Order: sequence, then C-alpha cells, then structure tokens
Amino acid sequence: MGTCAAYCGSSSSPFQWSSFSPQFTGWLLPFLALLAQLPYESNGIWHNLMCLFLTVGSPPLTMYSLALTLLNSRYAKQLLDELPVPKDPEENLQFTEFKASVFQTLKVSQQEPFGVAARTATSLEDFAIVRSWWRSVHHSLKKSAR
Repeated sequence: MGTCAAYCGSSSSPFQWSSFSPQFTGWLLPFLALLAQLPYESNGIWHNLMCLFLTVGSPPLTMYSLALTLLNSRYAKQLLDELPVPKDPEENLQFTEFKASVFQTLKVSQQEPFGVAARTATSLEDFAIVRSWWRSVHHSLKKSAR
C-alpha cells in the first residue's frame, strides 16, 4: 500500500480525459491503422480471426512479416524485369501481360505456401500453356479477393 500511495498519492481524484486521451490515441490510432491494412482475404472467418489475434498479440512479428512481404515483392519484380524481352511487338505485349500475371500472383500469394516446379518452355506452344496457367491462377486470385 505504501508504494501505491508513493506513486499515485493518498487522495482520490476524478478521471481526467484530457490527460488520458493524447497518450491513448497516440497508441491506439497507429495500431488501428495497422489492423486495417491486414489482408483479410481468406475464405473462412476463423483464419481472419487468427490473423487478427496474431497482430494484436505480436505487433513486431506482424511488422517483420510485412517487411518480408515488401522485400519479397521487390525481389520478384527485379527477377521478372531481368527476363529477356521478345523482339516481336505482339510477343512483347503477351510477354508483358504474362510477367504482370506472374508478379501479381506471387505478390498476392506470399503468405501461403506453394511451390512451382521448375520447367522451361521449349516451344511457343509450351509457353502458351504456361502463360495461360499463370493467367488462370491470377484471375482465380482476383475473383477470390474481397
């Protein structure tokens, strides 16, 4: 009881909102902004709640995950930009659309584990199959987004 009286005083006083609100809003508003940016994209409410609880329970882990996501997006873009560009204007347009589909798919799906088998397109027909697969994955992800 002596420690409490030493820090808080021995008398009681009414709650002062004016002294409490600046400190509270300085903590609460950035935290709410962080929660609003979470990708609540799963099909189940349980996964969205788990994401929310993880963020509330460990903001540093959330910031670390966000930083990794941003760095991975940047790295994927750099790798895709290094690919050789076809000389034919029509093929170049198709290739640009293909790169955009691949990038968007990789960017959106960073939080989910998946693997893509390394396969090289040996002919234009193989490239068309691979391109259509990436495009279909990209469209499926766009349709499932909220």
